[in-house]
Amino acid sequence: MIKVVSNAKEAAKKAGKIIKRLETATLAELEDAADKVRRAMAVPGKKSRSPVQWDSDRQRRFVMAKLREEDNLPYKRTRTYQEGWKITKSSLGFFISNDVPYSSYVAGVASGMLPSAQHVTKTGQSHIHEGRWKLVSETVVKVVARLPKRIKERFRITAVS
Repeated sequence: MIKVVSNAKEAAKKAGKIIKRLETATLAELEDAADKVRRAMAVPGKKSRSPVQWDSDRQRRFVMAKLREEDNLPYKRTRTYQEGWKITKSSLGFFISNDVPYSSYVAGVASGMLPSAQHVTKTGQSHIHEGRWKLVSETVVKVVARLPKRIKERFRITAVS
């Protein structure tokens, strides 16, 4: 006589532990990736070129008035943009954001393409910052490329306005 014994409850329990460990490892990988993006985006860009490549005369007037109001002429970097990068944990993983109002003009938009770019570059980055500051979309793509394949397959980039 052949007897087959199944211990399904014990197997399910062990499978649950394995899944929990995988989730923990995946979240750790995602948090590490988010931190790599945050640190990369916080690196100061190269110094401004002369003459400044304004997107428009209106932009030039606005920026100069703002700098005068802040008593920041001649201009000195404040690190507000660099220090504005934050990581927030969510049920889906982690969000990387910068709530500084002008951050998209420095880093471009998260999706990498702005549908109707009139005065700025097609990435949403201002001409003033083009080639001097990292694009957030390119930085995220580079970091995500190094993640394990199963994590990359579930990865999504979303732009929040």
